[in-house]
Amino acid sequence: MKVKYKNWSINKKLLSISLSAFLPMVILAAYLIVSLNNAASAYSEITKSIAYANRYVKDFKSRLDYSVYLAVVSNKQLKEVGDGVTTVNGVVTVNPYDYITEMEEACDKMTQNATVPLTQSQAGRIKNSLSSLRFCVQDLDKQIKERTSYDERMEYFNSNVKDLTTLVQTGIQDYVYLETSNFVTVQTELNRNNRNSTILAVGVAIVAMSISLLLSGRAARSVTRPIRDLCDLTEKVAGGDFSVKTQVEAGDEIAVLTRSFNDMTEEIGILVDDIRKSRKISELLRTDFCRNRSIHISFTILLMPLYGLLRKIKVQRL
Repeated sequence: MKVKYKNWSINKKLLSISLSAFLPMVILAAYLIVSLNNAASAYSEITKSIAYANRYVKDFKSRLDYSVYLAVVSNKQLKEVGDGVTTVNGVVTVNPYDYITEMEEACDKMTQNATVPLTQSQAGRIKNSLSSLRFCVQDLDKQIKERTSYDERMEYFNSNVKDLTTLVQTGIQDYVYLETSNFVTVQTELNRNNRNSTILAVGVAIVAMSISLLLSGRAARSVTRPIRDLCDLTEKVAGGDFSVKTQVEAGDEIAVLTRSFNDMTEEIGILVDDIRKSRKISELLRTDFCRNRSIHISFTILLMPLYGLLRKIKVQRL
């Protein structure tokens, strides 16, 4: 069962005013925090994706090409080139098979890190190019094993392996470019959220102020109106009218005060009536006493001559 506002205590009314201004601001602050957190999270995800892909933009092609080139010119199997050997030009050699496998795993990771579907597709295309690259590396390794001519091996290396490593490198660069372009989308979304947040903040402030003013007005009326009525009744009581009473419609502390005033006025009226009755009884008793006293004195005055006559008769007899 709902309790009417007028039956609320003054503390509850004041608390409702505070909550009407405080709660909307808390909700607004929570919304702003969530919006900023989402934007920061989006920026973080994009940065993470780009940073991971950038590890392979520069090194993949140079390391793989140079490692395969060394195998071709030295007529060695690819696994014999060496893994992690720094050459005179500063390029660190790799095992092409292991490096392609590492790059395929990196593509899976890039797919997970991608922030838009387009970059996920790009990572898939890079992985397909790696599959073709693995096939060409295996074919070239087979040519080296079969001791084909140097010119044939170099031709195959230049027209197949290098082209595919270039395709992979370009694919990684495109992946980074697409992820970087997503910054614009996030920035646009953030600007839109900022505008919405500003509009929402103004709206919430207006609503909170309106509700607070409404509740404040009702709370003020629920206090000032009964007190004003009590003041008017107090003047009537001071004039001697103890029959006045005020209506109690609320259930707050003012209502308790009003009921106490009514009870007090009633008790004072009864007391005054008792005093008036006692005064009338005293006046009646005083009147009867005076009347009886006057009769007694009059009777005494009338008997005094007779008393004197009787005394003379008594003296004469003696």
